[in-house]
Amino acid sequence: KKPENTAKNTEKRGIAGNGDAGKSSVVKNQENQGKNKNGVSGNAPSANGQKANEPIIIEKIVEKPVEKIVEKIVEKPVEKIVEKIVEKPVEKIVEKVVEKPVEKIVEKPVEQTLKLNLIEPNSEQPRKNFDEESLQELADSGALSSGDTVILHNDDSSLTAGLPVAVNFRSNDPGIFRTIDLAGLGEREVLYDFSGAGLNDITLEMNSIILSGSVNQLTRSMTFSSLMIEGKVQFDRNCVENRRDNVDRIAIALLYSSHRGEILKLGDGVIFSNNCVLGVDNRSARGGVLLNSSISPITIGDHAVFSGNYAFSNLNGAFGGVFYSARHRSVGMGFHGEIAVGANATFINNYAFSNSTTASGGVICSSGDISFSDGATFINNYAKTSGGAIELAGKLDLLALTKDVLFSGNMTGGVFTRHDDGTFSVENGVANAIHLTTGATIPESAIETQGSLALAAEEGREIRFNDPITSRSENSDRPMTLTLNRCTDEEGNIHDTDGTIIFSSELYQGEEAHLVASRYNNFVADTTLYGGTLLLEHGAVFGRNL
Repeated sequence: KKPENTAKNTEKRGIAGNGDAGKSSVVKNQENQGKNKNGVSGNAPSANGQKANEPIIIEKIVEKPVEKIVEKIVEKPVEKIVEKIVEKPVEKIVEKVVEKPVEKIVEKPVEQTLKLNLIEPNSEQPRKNFDEESLQELADSGALSSGDTVILHNDDSSLTAGLPVAVNFRSNDPGIFRTIDLAGLGEREVLYDFSGAGLNDITLEMNSIILSGSVNQLTRSMTFSSLMIEGKVQFDRNCVENRRDNVDRIAIALLYSSHRGEILKLGDGVIFSNNCVLGVDNRSARGGVLLNSSISPITIGDHAVFSGNYAFSNLNGAFGGVFYSARHRSVGMGFHGEIAVGANATFINNYAFSNSTTASGGVICSSGDISFSDGATFINNYAKTSGGAIELAGKLDLLALTKDVLFSGNMTGGVFTRHDDGTFSVENGVANAIHLTTGATIPESAIETQGSLALAAEEGREIRFNDPITSRSENSDRPMTLTLNRCTDEEGNIHDTDGTIIFSSELYQGEEAHLVASRYNNFVADTTLYGGTLLLEHGAVFGRNL
Protein backbone atom coordinates (compact mmCIF):
# COMPACT_ATOMS: atom_id res chain seq x y z
CA LYS A 1 0.00 0.00 0.00
CA LYS A 2 3.02 2.39 0.29
CA PRO A 3 3.27 2.92 -3.54
CA GLU A 4 -0.38 3.87 -3.56
CA ASN A 5 0.18 6.58 -0.98
CA THR A 6 3.22 7.82 -2.88
CA ALA A 7 1.14 8.17 -6.01
CA LYS A 8 -1.48 10.20 -4.25
CA ASN A 9 1.16 12.55 -2.76
CA THR A 10 2.79 12.94 -6.15
CA GLU A 11 -0.52 13.85 -7.76
CA LYS A 12 -1.37 16.41 -5.12
CA ARG A 13 1.99 18.19 -4.74
CA GLY A 14 3.57 17.79 -8.15
CA ILE A 15 7.06 16.19 -8.00
CA ALA A 16 9.89 18.43 -6.55
CA GLY A 17 7.59 21.45 -6.41
CA ASN A 18 7.30 21.67 -10.22
CA GLY A 19 3.63 22.27 -11.11
CA ASP A 20 3.93 20.55 -14.48
CA ALA A 21 6.19 17.65 -13.40
CA GLY A 22 3.42 15.25 -12.45
CA LYS A 23 1.56 15.83 -15.69
CA SER A 24 4.66 15.38 -17.78
CA SER A 25 5.46 12.20 -15.96
CA VAL A 26 2.13 10.65 -16.87
CA VAL A 27 2.46 11.46 -20.52
CA LYS A 28 6.01 10.18 -20.73
CA ASN A 29 5.21 6.96 -18.93
CA GLN A 30 2.30 6.30 -21.26
CA GLU A 31 4.62 6.82 -24.18
CA ASN A 32 7.20 4.43 -22.72
CA GLN A 33 4.48 1.89 -22.07
CA GLY A 34 3.48 2.14 -25.67
CA LYS A 35 7.04 1.48 -26.70
CA ASN A 36 7.19 -1.58 -24.50
CA LYS A 37 4.21 -2.98 -26.29
CA ASN A 38 6.02 -2.49 -29.53
CA GLY A 39 9.05 -4.44 -28.22
CA VAL A 40 11.17 -1.48 -26.88
CA SER A 41 12.66 -1.84 -23.34
CA GLY A 42 10.83 0.15 -20.64
CA ASN A 43 13.31 -0.25 -17.65
CA ALA A 44 15.01 3.16 -17.92
CA PRO A 45 14.34 5.46 -14.99
CA SER A 46 12.04 8.44 -15.37
CA ALA A 47 12.77 12.05 -14.55
CA ASN A 48 11.87 11.58 -10.86
CA GLY A 49 13.86 8.41 -10.39
CA GLN A 50 11.02 5.87 -10.66
CA LYS A 51 11.04 2.85 -12.92
CA ALA A 52 8.98 2.76 -16.09
CA ASN A 53 6.51 0.14 -14.84
CA GLU A 54 5.30 2.29 -11.97
CA PRO A 55 2.53 4.09 -14.07
CA ILE A 56 0.35 1.06 -13.20
CA ILE A 57 -0.73 3.16 -10.26
CA ILE A 58 -2.21 5.73 -12.62
CA GLU A 59 -3.94 3.00 -14.58
CA LYS A 60 -5.81 1.97 -11.47
CA ILE A 61 -6.83 5.52 -10.71
CA VAL A 62 -8.25 5.97 -14.22
CA GLU A 63 -10.02 2.64 -14.64
CA LYS A 64 -11.85 2.23 -11.36
CA PRO A 65 -13.48 5.66 -11.14
CA VAL A 66 -14.69 5.33 -14.74
CA GLU A 67 -16.46 2.09 -13.92
CA LYS A 68 -18.27 3.68 -11.01
CA ILE A 69 -19.23 6.76 -13.00
CA VAL A 70 -20.69 4.66 -15.79
CA GLU A 71 -22.55 2.50 -13.34
CA LYS A 72 -24.12 5.43 -11.59
CA ILE A 73 -24.68 7.81 -14.43
CA VAL A 74 -25.44 5.50 -17.33
CA GLU A 75 -26.84 2.27 -16.03
CA LYS A 76 -29.07 3.13 -13.12
CA PRO A 77 -30.40 6.55 -14.14
CA VAL A 78 -31.20 5.37 -17.68
CA GLU A 79 -33.40 2.60 -16.35
CA LYS A 80 -35.38 5.04 -14.27
CA ILE A 81 -35.69 7.62 -17.03
CA VAL A 82 -36.97 5.09 -19.53
CA GLU A 83 -39.45 3.69 -17.09
CA LYS A 84 -40.93 7.02 -16.17
CA ILE A 85 -40.71 8.99 -19.38
CA VAL A 86 -41.13 6.36 -22.08
CA GLU A 87 -43.33 3.62 -20.75
CA LYS A 88 -46.02 5.37 -18.76
CA PRO A 89 -46.38 8.70 -20.59
CA VAL A 90 -46.40 7.05 -24.07
CA GLU A 91 -49.36 4.91 -23.14
CA LYS A 92 -51.34 7.93 -22.06
CA ILE A 93 -50.36 10.02 -25.07
CA VAL A 94 -51.38 7.34 -27.56
CA GLU A 95 -54.67 6.68 -25.84
CA LYS A 96 -55.74 10.29 -25.67
CA VAL A 97 -54.25 11.85 -28.79
CA VAL A 98 -54.41 9.05 -31.36
CA GLU A 99 -57.45 6.93 -30.68
CA LYS A 100 -60.20 9.36 -29.80
CA PRO A 101 -59.37 12.36 -32.03
CA VAL A 102 -58.79 10.18 -35.13
CA GLU A 103 -62.35 8.88 -35.00
CA LYS A 104 -63.71 12.41 -34.98
CA ILE A 105 -61.37 13.69 -37.65
CA VAL A 106 -62.23 10.90 -40.09
CA GLU A 107 -65.98 10.83 -39.65
CA LYS A 108 -67.03 14.46 -39.55
CA PRO A 109 -65.15 16.04 -42.46
CA VAL A 110 -66.50 13.42 -44.90
CA GLU A 111 -70.04 14.56 -44.18
CA GLN A 112 -69.33 18.29 -44.29
CA THR A 113 -70.97 20.35 -47.02
CA LEU A 114 -68.68 22.01 -49.55
CA LYS A 115 -70.03 25.48 -50.38
CA LEU A 116 -70.60 25.79 -54.11
CA ASN A 117 -69.23 29.32 -54.36
CA LEU A 118 -65.90 28.08 -53.03
CA ILE A 119 -65.55 25.30 -55.61
CA GLU A 120 -63.68 26.11 -58.79
CA PRO A 121 -63.67 23.85 -61.88
CA ASN A 122 -60.42 21.93 -62.01
CA SER A 123 -59.89 18.93 -64.22
CA GLU A 124 -57.02 17.76 -62.01
CA GLN A 125 -58.80 18.03 -58.67
CA PRO A 126 -58.88 14.88 -56.53
CA ARG A 127 -62.13 12.94 -56.49
CA LYS A 128 -64.49 14.15 -53.78
CA ASN A 129 -67.74 13.45 -52.04
CA PHE A 130 -70.17 16.36 -52.41
CA ASP A 131 -73.16 17.00 -50.19
CA GLU A 132 -75.94 18.37 -52.37
CA GLU A 133 -77.62 21.65 -51.49
CA SER A 134 -79.17 22.06 -54.90
CA LEU A 135 -78.31 19.17 -57.17
CA GLN A 136 -78.85 21.21 -60.32
CA GLU A 137 -76.79 24.07 -58.91
CA LEU A 138 -73.99 21.63 -58.20
CA ALA A 139 -74.22 20.19 -61.71
CA ASP A 140 -74.13 23.70 -63.22
CA SER A 141 -71.11 24.72 -61.15
CA GLY A 142 -68.73 22.67 -63.27
CA ALA A 143 -67.13 21.23 -60.14
CA LEU A 144 -68.12 17.63 -60.82
CA SER A 145 -65.81 15.19 -62.57
CA SER A 146 -66.12 11.52 -63.48
CA GLY A 147 -65.76 9.41 -60.36
CA ASP A 148 -67.09 12.05 -57.95
CA THR A 149 -69.86 11.06 -55.51
CA VAL A 150 -72.81 13.25 -54.55
CA ILE A 151 -74.31 12.45 -51.13
CA LEU A 152 -78.07 13.04 -50.85
CA HIS A 153 -79.66 13.97 -47.52
CA ASN A 154 -83.28 14.38 -48.63
CA ASP A 155 -85.81 13.40 -51.30
CA ASP A 156 -86.27 16.71 -53.11
CA SER A 157 -83.23 16.44 -55.42
CA SER A 158 -83.96 17.07 -59.09
CA LEU A 159 -82.26 17.79 -62.40
CA THR A 160 -83.31 19.86 -65.40
CA ALA A 161 -80.17 19.17 -67.45
CA GLY A 162 -78.10 16.05 -67.96
CA LEU A 163 -74.65 15.27 -66.56
CA PRO A 164 -71.73 15.08 -69.02
CA VAL A 165 -69.58 13.07 -66.60
CA ALA A 166 -69.98 9.76 -64.75
CA VAL A 167 -71.02 11.02 -61.30
CA ASN A 168 -71.98 8.57 -58.54
CA PHE A 169 -74.83 9.07 -56.07
CA ARG A 170 -75.39 7.72 -52.58
CA SER A 171 -77.67 8.29 -49.63
CA ASN A 172 -76.22 9.73 -46.45
CA ASP A 173 -77.93 6.81 -44.67
CA PRO A 174 -77.54 3.37 -46.34
CA GLY A 175 -80.83 2.28 -44.76
CA ILE A 176 -82.85 5.09 -46.37
CA PHE A 177 -83.34 5.39 -50.14
CA ARG A 178 -83.06 8.93 -51.56
CA THR A 179 -84.95 9.91 -54.72
CA ILE A 180 -83.67 11.93 -57.67
CA ASP A 181 -86.56 13.40 -59.70
CA LEU A 182 -85.71 13.30 -63.40
CA ALA A 183 -88.99 14.70 -64.74
CA GLY A 184 -87.36 18.07 -65.35
CA LEU A 185 -85.04 16.58 -67.96
CA GLY A 186 -87.92 16.49 -70.44
CA GLU A 187 -87.97 14.62 -73.74
CA ARG A 188 -84.59 15.79 -75.05
CA GLU A 189 -82.33 15.53 -72.01
CA VAL A 190 -80.94 12.31 -70.47
CA LEU A 191 -79.46 11.78 -67.02
CA TYR A 192 -76.00 10.97 -68.39
CA ASP A 193 -74.97 12.43 -71.72
CA PHE A 194 -71.56 10.98 -72.59
CA SER A 195 -71.77 11.82 -76.29
CA GLY A 196 -68.84 14.23 -76.10
CA ALA A 197 -66.95 12.77 -73.16
CA GLY A 198 -64.77 10.25 -74.97
CA LEU A 199 -65.32 7.66 -72.23
CA ASN A 200 -64.99 3.92 -72.81
CA ASP A 201 -65.72 1.64 -69.85
CA ILE A 202 -67.97 3.43 -67.36
CA THR A 203 -68.99 2.32 -63.86
CA LEU A 204 -71.73 4.14 -61.96
CA GLU A 205 -72.23 3.51 -58.24
CA MET A 206 -75.74 4.10 -56.94
CA ASN A 207 -76.07 3.32 -53.25
CA SER A 208 -79.59 3.53 -51.79
CA ILE A 209 -80.76 5.71 -54.69
CA ILE A 210 -84.12 5.86 -56.55
CA LEU A 211 -84.17 7.30 -60.07
CA SER A 212 -87.70 8.44 -60.91
CA GLY A 213 -89.75 10.44 -63.39
CA SER A 214 -87.61 10.19 -66.53
CA VAL A 215 -89.31 10.31 -69.94
CA ASN A 216 -86.11 9.40 -71.78
CA GLN A 217 -83.33 6.85 -71.63
CA LEU A 218 -80.78 6.86 -68.82
CA THR A 219 -77.73 7.46 -71.01
CA ARG A 220 -76.74 8.76 -74.41
CA SER A 221 -73.37 7.94 -75.91
CA MET A 222 -71.68 7.35 -79.21
CA THR A 223 -68.42 6.42 -77.53
CA PHE A 224 -68.60 4.16 -74.49
CA SER A 225 -68.12 0.42 -74.92
CA SER A 226 -69.57 -0.72 -71.60
CA LEU A 227 -71.72 0.68 -68.80
CA MET A 228 -71.85 -0.96 -65.36
CA ILE A 229 -74.40 0.19 -62.76
CA GLU A 230 -73.62 -1.08 -59.25
CA GLY A 231 -75.16 -0.75 -55.80
CA LYS A 232 -78.64 -0.66 -54.33
CA VAL A 233 -80.54 1.22 -57.01
CA GLN A 234 -84.23 1.41 -57.91
CA PHE A 235 -85.81 2.65 -61.12
CA ASP A 236 -89.34 3.76 -60.34
CA ARG A 237 -92.08 5.39 -62.47
CA ASN A 238 -89.94 6.26 -65.48
CA CYS A 239 -92.00 6.31 -68.66
CA VAL A 240 -90.69 6.82 -72.20
CA GLU A 241 -93.03 8.06 -74.91
CA ASN A 242 -92.15 6.66 -78.32
CA ARG A 243 -92.77 9.35 -80.91
CA ARG A 244 -90.40 8.07 -83.60
CA ASP A 245 -90.77 4.50 -84.72
CA ASN A 246 -87.18 3.26 -84.95
CA VAL A 247 -85.20 0.83 -82.83
CA ASP A 248 -82.86 3.42 -81.30
CA ARG A 249 -85.82 5.30 -79.87
CA ILE A 250 -88.37 2.57 -79.22
CA ALA A 251 -88.88 1.18 -75.74
CA ILE A 252 -85.71 2.60 -74.35
CA ALA A 253 -87.27 3.02 -70.91
CA LEU A 254 -83.93 4.05 -69.45
CA LEU A 255 -81.70 1.17 -70.52
CA TYR A 256 -80.88 -0.30 -73.90
CA SER A 257 -78.15 -1.58 -76.19
CA SER A 258 -78.58 -0.84 -79.88
CA HIS A 259 -76.68 -1.67 -83.07
CA ARG A 260 -73.53 0.09 -81.85
CA GLY A 261 -72.99 -2.74 -79.39
CA GLU A 262 -72.64 -1.12 -75.97
CA ILE A 263 -72.33 -3.68 -73.18
CA LEU A 264 -74.76 -2.98 -70.34
CA LYS A 265 -74.34 -4.57 -66.91
CA LEU A 266 -76.53 -4.22 -63.82
CA GLY A 267 -75.34 -5.32 -60.38
CA ASP A 268 -77.09 -7.48 -57.81
CA GLY A 269 -80.38 -6.46 -56.22
CA VAL A 270 -81.52 -3.93 -58.83
CA ILE A 271 -85.25 -3.08 -58.67
CA PHE A 272 -87.47 -1.86 -61.53
CA SER A 273 -91.00 -0.87 -60.54
CA ASN A 274 -93.82 0.83 -62.46
CA ASN A 275 -91.68 1.81 -65.46
CA CYS A 276 -93.20 1.87 -68.93
CA VAL A 277 -92.85 2.61 -72.61
CA LEU A 278 -95.79 4.24 -74.40
CA GLY A 279 -96.55 4.05 -78.09
CA VAL A 280 -98.02 7.48 -78.77
CA ASP A 281 -100.46 7.95 -81.66
CA ASN A 282 -99.57 5.25 -84.19
CA ARG A 283 -96.30 4.16 -82.62
CA SER A 284 -95.47 0.77 -81.13
CA ALA A 285 -94.14 0.12 -77.65
CA ARG A 286 -91.29 -2.30 -77.07
CA GLY A 287 -89.65 -3.21 -73.76
CA GLY A 288 -90.96 -1.51 -70.64
CA VAL A 289 -87.50 -1.59 -69.05
CA LEU A 290 -84.78 -3.04 -71.32
CA LEU A 291 -84.23 -3.31 -75.06
CA ASN A 292 -81.41 -5.15 -76.78
CA SER A 293 -80.99 -5.40 -80.52
CA SER A 294 -77.18 -5.55 -80.60
CA ILE A 295 -74.36 -8.05 -80.69
CA SER A 296 -73.44 -7.22 -77.09
CA PRO A 297 -75.25 -8.75 -74.10
CA ILE A 298 -77.22 -7.05 -71.37
CA THR A 299 -76.25 -8.71 -68.07
CA ILE A 300 -78.34 -8.49 -64.89
CA GLY A 301 -77.05 -9.58 -61.47
CA ASP A 302 -78.66 -11.81 -58.85
CA HIS A 303 -81.91 -11.11 -56.99
CA ALA A 304 -83.28 -8.57 -59.47
CA VAL A 305 -86.95 -7.57 -59.03
CA PHE A 306 -89.29 -6.35 -61.80
CA SER A 307 -92.79 -5.36 -60.75
CA GLY A 308 -95.60 -3.33 -62.36
CA ASN A 309 -93.66 -2.48 -65.54
CA TYR A 310 -95.48 -2.38 -68.88
CA ALA A 311 -95.49 -1.66 -72.61
CA PHE A 312 -98.61 0.07 -73.92
CA SER A 313 -99.74 1.39 -77.29
CA ASN A 314 -103.03 2.89 -78.29
CA LEU A 315 -103.01 2.32 -82.07
CA ASN A 316 -100.08 -0.06 -82.59
CA GLY A 317 -98.55 -3.17 -81.05
CA ALA A 318 -96.97 -3.61 -77.63
CA PHE A 319 -94.13 -6.10 -77.12
CA GLY A 320 -92.41 -7.07 -73.87
CA GLY A 321 -93.61 -5.52 -70.62
CA VAL A 322 -90.05 -5.75 -69.26
CA PHE A 323 -87.59 -7.00 -71.93
CA TYR A 324 -87.62 -6.66 -75.69
CA SER A 325 -84.84 -8.57 -77.43
CA ALA A 326 -84.45 -8.79 -81.20
CA ARG A 327 -82.13 -10.73 -83.43
CA HIS A 328 -82.27 -7.85 -85.84
CA ARG A 329 -83.28 -8.32 -89.46
CA SER A 330 -81.21 -5.45 -90.90
CA VAL A 331 -77.90 -6.47 -89.37
CA GLY A 332 -78.03 -10.22 -89.82
CA MET A 333 -77.95 -13.24 -87.58
CA GLY A 334 -74.83 -12.08 -85.73
CA PHE A 335 -76.84 -9.64 -83.61
CA HIS A 336 -78.31 -11.96 -81.02
CA GLY A 337 -80.04 -9.49 -78.71
CA GLU A 338 -78.74 -11.43 -75.70
CA ILE A 339 -80.02 -10.84 -72.16
CA ALA A 340 -78.45 -12.86 -69.33
CA VAL A 341 -80.21 -12.81 -65.94
CA GLY A 342 -78.58 -13.88 -62.66
CA ALA A 343 -79.95 -16.09 -59.92
CA ASN A 344 -83.35 -15.76 -58.28
CA ALA A 345 -84.94 -13.03 -60.43
CA THR A 346 -88.58 -12.08 -59.72
CA PHE A 347 -91.21 -10.80 -62.20
CA ILE A 348 -94.60 -9.80 -60.79
CA ASN A 349 -97.58 -7.90 -62.29
CA ASN A 350 -95.89 -6.79 -65.53
CA TYR A 351 -97.89 -6.55 -68.77
CA ALA A 352 -98.08 -5.72 -72.49
CA PHE A 353 -101.30 -4.24 -73.82
CA SER A 354 -102.66 -2.52 -76.93
CA ASN A 355 -106.05 -0.91 -77.39
CA SER A 356 -106.18 -1.90 -81.04
CA THR A 357 -103.92 -4.80 -82.06
CA THR A 358 -101.35 -7.38 -80.96
CA ALA A 359 -99.66 -7.26 -77.58
CA SER A 360 -97.35 -10.13 -76.61
CA GLY A 361 -94.90 -11.04 -73.90
CA GLY A 362 -96.07 -9.76 -70.51
CA VAL A 363 -92.45 -9.97 -69.32
CA ILE A 364 -90.31 -10.89 -72.34
CA CYS A 365 -90.80 -10.63 -76.07
CA SER A 366 -87.71 -12.05 -77.76
CA SER A 367 -86.22 -13.43 -80.92
CA GLY A 368 -82.77 -13.21 -79.31
CA ASP A 369 -81.00 -15.32 -76.69
CA ILE A 370 -82.32 -15.19 -73.11
CA SER A 371 -80.91 -17.10 -70.13
CA PHE A 372 -81.67 -17.45 -66.42
CA SER A 373 -78.69 -18.85 -64.53
CA ASP A 374 -80.35 -20.28 -61.41
CA GLY A 375 -83.99 -19.96 -60.41
CA ALA A 376 -86.66 -17.40 -61.33
CA THR A 377 -90.25 -16.51 -60.41
CA PHE A 378 -92.97 -15.32 -62.83
CA ILE A 379 -96.26 -14.45 -61.10
CA ASN A 380 -99.43 -12.67 -62.37
CA ASN A 381 -97.98 -11.22 -65.56
CA TYR A 382 -100.21 -10.53 -68.57
CA ALA A 383 -100.17 -10.10 -72.36
CA LYS A 384 -103.25 -9.35 -74.41
CA THR A 385 -102.53 -11.73 -77.31
CA SER A 386 -99.94 -14.40 -76.37
CA GLY A 387 -97.06 -15.14 -74.06
CA GLY A 388 -98.54 -14.28 -70.67
CA ALA A 389 -95.00 -14.22 -69.29
CA ILE A 390 -92.76 -14.93 -72.32
CA GLU A 391 -93.20 -14.67 -76.09
CA LEU A 392 -90.32 -16.69 -77.52
CA ALA A 393 -89.00 -16.75 -81.07
CA GLY A 394 -85.38 -17.25 -80.04
CA LYS A 395 -83.49 -19.33 -77.51
CA LEU A 396 -84.40 -19.51 -73.82
CA ASP A 397 -82.47 -21.38 -71.10
CA LEU A 398 -84.14 -21.76 -67.69
CA LEU A 399 -81.99 -23.43 -65.02
CA ALA A 400 -82.85 -24.52 -61.48
CA LEU A 401 -79.48 -25.49 -60.01
CA THR A 402 -79.83 -24.38 -56.38
CA LYS A 403 -83.15 -22.48 -56.62
CA ASP A 404 -86.52 -23.40 -58.15
CA VAL A 405 -88.31 -21.89 -61.15
CA LEU A 406 -92.04 -21.05 -60.89
CA PHE A 407 -94.68 -19.83 -63.37
CA SER A 408 -98.05 -19.12 -61.76
CA GLY A 409 -101.04 -16.90 -62.55
CA ASN A 410 -99.72 -15.58 -65.87
CA MET A 411 -102.54 -14.80 -68.33
CA THR A 412 -103.55 -13.86 -71.88
CA GLY A 413 -106.88 -12.72 -73.34
CA GLY A 414 -109.93 -12.07 -71.20
CA VAL A 415 -111.02 -8.62 -70.10
CA PHE A 416 -108.13 -6.44 -69.00
CA THR A 417 -108.65 -3.46 -66.67
CA ARG A 418 -105.97 -1.06 -65.49
CA HIS A 419 -106.87 0.66 -62.23
CA ASP A 420 -106.09 4.20 -61.09
CA ASP A 421 -103.45 3.02 -58.63
CA GLY A 422 -101.48 1.37 -61.43
CA THR A 423 -102.56 -2.20 -60.73
CA PHE A 424 -104.58 -4.29 -63.19
CA SER A 425 -107.06 -7.15 -63.21
CA VAL A 426 -108.08 -9.76 -65.79
CA GLU A 427 -111.44 -11.51 -66.01
CA ASN A 428 -111.83 -14.86 -67.79
CA GLY A 429 -108.23 -14.85 -68.99
CA VAL A 430 -106.46 -18.00 -70.23
CA ALA A 431 -103.39 -19.08 -68.30
CA ASN A 432 -100.17 -19.05 -70.31
CA ALA A 433 -96.53 -19.11 -69.22
CA ILE A 434 -94.56 -19.30 -72.51
CA HIS A 435 -95.64 -19.10 -76.14
CA LEU A 436 -93.21 -20.46 -78.75
CA THR A 437 -93.36 -18.73 -82.12
CA THR A 438 -91.18 -17.59 -85.05
CA GLY A 439 -89.30 -14.39 -85.74
CA ALA A 440 -91.92 -13.33 -88.25
CA THR A 441 -94.19 -12.32 -85.36
CA ILE A 442 -91.53 -10.24 -83.56
CA PRO A 443 -91.08 -6.70 -84.96
CA GLU A 444 -87.68 -5.99 -86.56
CA SER A 445 -86.54 -9.60 -86.08
CA ALA A 446 -84.88 -11.95 -88.53
CA ILE A 447 -87.67 -14.15 -89.90
CA GLU A 448 -85.45 -17.27 -89.72
CA THR A 449 -85.60 -17.48 -85.93
CA GLN A 450 -87.95 -19.75 -84.00
CA GLY A 451 -88.57 -20.74 -80.41
CA SER A 452 -86.16 -23.12 -78.67
CA LEU A 453 -86.76 -23.85 -74.98
CA ALA A 454 -84.32 -25.66 -72.65
CA LEU A 455 -85.32 -26.51 -69.05
CA ALA A 456 -82.87 -28.10 -66.60
CA ALA A 457 -83.33 -28.80 -62.87
CA GLU A 458 -80.71 -30.38 -60.64
CA GLU A 459 -81.65 -33.21 -58.29
CA GLY A 460 -83.84 -31.91 -55.46
CA ARG A 461 -84.92 -28.82 -57.43
CA GLU A 462 -87.99 -28.26 -59.63
CA ILE A 463 -89.24 -26.18 -62.52
CA ARG A 464 -93.00 -25.79 -62.03
CA PHE A 465 -95.52 -24.59 -64.60
CA ASN A 466 -98.89 -23.87 -63.00
CA ASP A 467 -99.61 -22.22 -66.34
CA PRO A 468 -99.24 -24.08 -69.66
CA ILE A 469 -96.84 -23.50 -72.52
CA THR A 470 -98.16 -23.16 -76.08
CA SER A 471 -96.91 -22.80 -79.65
CA ARG A 472 -98.26 -21.67 -82.97
CA SER A 473 -98.79 -24.11 -85.85
CA GLU A 474 -95.59 -24.82 -87.75
CA ASN A 475 -94.16 -26.82 -90.62
CA SER A 476 -93.03 -30.28 -89.61
CA ASP A 477 -89.76 -29.91 -91.54
CA ARG A 478 -88.62 -27.11 -89.19
CA PRO A 479 -89.74 -28.21 -85.72
CA MET A 480 -89.31 -26.20 -82.56
CA THR A 481 -87.43 -27.89 -79.73
CA LEU A 482 -88.15 -28.51 -76.05
CA THR A 483 -85.13 -29.89 -74.16
CA LEU A 484 -85.71 -31.22 -70.64
CA ASN A 485 -82.95 -31.71 -68.05
CA ARG A 486 -79.95 -31.04 -70.24
CA CYS A 487 -77.84 -27.87 -70.09
CA THR A 488 -74.54 -26.49 -71.32
CA ASP A 489 -72.13 -24.80 -68.91
CA GLU A 490 -69.99 -21.73 -69.58
CA GLU A 491 -67.13 -23.88 -70.90
CA GLY A 492 -69.44 -25.50 -73.44
CA ASN A 493 -69.71 -28.84 -71.62
CA ILE A 494 -73.07 -30.61 -71.76
CA HIS A 495 -74.63 -31.90 -68.52
CA ASP A 496 -77.74 -34.00 -67.91
CA THR A 497 -79.63 -33.28 -64.68
CA ASP A 498 -81.95 -35.29 -62.41
CA GLY A 499 -84.46 -32.72 -61.16
CA THR A 500 -88.25 -32.54 -61.62
CA ILE A 501 -90.19 -30.62 -64.27
CA ILE A 502 -93.87 -30.22 -63.40
CA PHE A 503 -96.90 -29.14 -65.45
CA SER A 504 -99.86 -28.65 -63.12
CA SER A 505 -103.47 -27.52 -63.67
CA GLU A 506 -104.39 -27.30 -60.00
CA LEU A 507 -105.30 -23.59 -60.22
CA TYR A 508 -107.70 -23.99 -63.17
CA GLN A 509 -110.27 -26.61 -62.31
CA GLY A 510 -113.78 -26.26 -63.83
CA GLU A 511 -115.61 -26.55 -67.14
CA GLU A 512 -115.67 -22.98 -68.25
CA ALA A 513 -113.85 -22.44 -71.54
CA HIS A 514 -111.05 -20.32 -70.15
CA LEU A 515 -110.38 -22.90 -67.41
CA VAL A 516 -110.30 -25.80 -69.86
CA ALA A 517 -107.88 -23.87 -72.07
CA SER A 518 -105.74 -23.10 -69.01
CA ARG A 519 -105.10 -26.84 -68.52
CA TYR A 520 -103.91 -27.44 -72.06
CA ASN A 521 -100.20 -27.27 -72.94
CA ASN A 522 -101.13 -26.80 -76.57
CA PHE A 523 -97.80 -26.99 -78.39
CA VAL A 524 -95.84 -28.92 -80.97
CA ALA A 525 -92.08 -29.33 -80.55
CA ASP A 526 -89.41 -32.02 -80.68
CA THR A 527 -89.33 -32.87 -76.97
CA THR A 528 -86.60 -34.90 -75.22
CA LEU A 529 -86.28 -35.77 -71.53
CA TYR A 530 -82.61 -36.52 -70.76
CA GLY A 531 -82.87 -37.27 -67.05
CA GLY A 532 -84.92 -36.76 -63.91
CA THR A 533 -88.72 -36.63 -63.98
CA LEU A 534 -91.43 -35.03 -66.10
CA LEU A 535 -94.60 -34.84 -64.01
CA LEU A 536 -98.15 -33.92 -65.16
CA GLU A 537 -100.57 -32.99 -62.37
CA HIS A 538 -104.30 -32.29 -61.90
CA GLY A 539 -105.41 -33.06 -65.43
CA ALA A 540 -102.73 -31.13 -67.31
CA VAL A 541 -102.65 -32.00 -71.02
CA PHE A 542 -99.18 -32.03 -72.57
CA GLY A 543 -98.52 -31.66 -76.31
CA ARG A 544 -100.55 -31.66 -79.49
CA ASN A 545 -100.72 -33.96 -82.51
CA LEU A 546 -99.86 -32.49 -85.92
